[in-house]
Amino acid sequence: MKYHFCHLSNWENYGSSILVMPKSKFFLVKLLFSFSIIFLPKNIEAQDTLFNWQQLFEQSYYTGFKKLPPLRQYWQTLSTSNQVIDLQPLSYGLDAILSMFEATDNTTYLDDAITITNNVVDSSQITNEIPNSVSVFKDEYRGWIEQKLKVSGVYLNESILSEIYFFQYVTRLLKDIHNNKTINQIPKYQYFYSHVLNFVETNIWDKWETRGIRIRKNKDAYLFLNRSHMTSHWAYIATELSFLTTSEEKKRDYLDFVNVYNTNLENNFHKYGTYISWNSTWNQNSINSLKNDAIVQDVSHGNLVVSYLVEAFDLGLWKDSDAIQRLINTLKDKLWDPQNCLFRDNMDGTMFRANIPHSSVGSFQADGFVKLTRYDRSLFKVYSQFISCTKYLTTWYQYGQLFANLALSEKLNHDPKFHPFLTQDNY
Repeated sequence: MKYHFCHLSNWENYGSSILVMPKSKFFLVKLLFSFSIIFLPKNIEAQDTLFNWQQLFEQSYYTGFKKLPPLRQYWQTLSTSNQVIDLQPLSYGLDAILSMFEATDNTTYLDDAITITNNVVDSSQITNEIPNSVSVFKDEYRGWIEQKLKVSGVYLNESILSEIYFFQYVTRLLKDIHNNKTINQIPKYQYFYSHVLNFVETNIWDKWETRGIRIRKNKDAYLFLNRSHMTSHWAYIATELSFLTTSEEKKRDYLDFVNVYNTNLENNFHKYGTYISWNSTWNQNSINSLKNDAIVQDVSHGNLVVSYLVEAFDLGLWKDSDAIQRLINTLKDKLWDPQNCLFRDNMDGTMFRANIPHSSVGSFQADGFVKLTRYDRSLFKVYSQFISCTKYLTTWYQYGQLFANLALSEKLNHDPKFHPFLTQDNY
């Protein structure tokens, strides 16, 4: 996988490496589509429940999909690379595995998620003892650096975004253990839960909060970042930790962060008709007072905001059900382009380059938008058609994450306790 990076010094001198959108969005399109592309048979007619999503995931996970290597092998290999940049693609795998555990209650998936997480946690080092590190943050907290990708600002450096991409789903894994009364009584799961919860609170949240105080005199300096989708990782982590922490003080801190993020995100929303859009830059940033040119949210990174909204809504910390319904409407009517079998690039329905209609990074749907299927069954037809005809199914290895999330949504669609707000029109 190829990435485009900049140094956080270019983003208010944060002094760490993050994955960002390049100034030329077309350049990003060219970068992202250096993957192999395959097709499912075109003679398949898309219907609401065309595919057996669980079976498709199992095939992809254990034996390989369309001559590609098994995803189980791919993700476990990534988890042992000891390269911080690999945490982002690994996060897609962890989300998929957790979705399959939640869909099937099969503890094999839970155990695989634990193995991946342990591999990452065990590979961390005290940052002021990491050989050859050029990080400006060196301290007593544990972390990782990048030792292979020789890009300025990335090589031998820490990467805040890579960490929080992955650890947002680690907190979801902890939630899954915590909420399962049978599993959380088993000693091996109890040990993992307590050990990793402490690791996340100390070496992810406390680490970056303390560094903000030490370096920028602002505890939120490295938490409330200057893009809505970047900050969504922290909001996701804070949402989960607010239910898991044993510290009342920490719980207040996590909930305060969630509330501030929610307020700023609502201020960013542009609601029109029955639809919604927003800028990836903050219209109002009450934390860092960053000033940015208005940049409409691209769909690829918009996944991150949607993933947060779905998780926070299901946990009761996001209250605006109207925004969720507008996202569904926007996905169906503004983003999905059945004629070209793609999803458009920006939340306002535009493309990065209007004269190149078939280069769509908006067609990366697996890390957020597909999760809206748990609220609206008509979206199954959209994704069935997309999977049947798209040339983007295997880019970013998104097929496994798509299959897993669709399997989970199918289960939730048959759960009468779910769907707390949507009308019968969506069933």
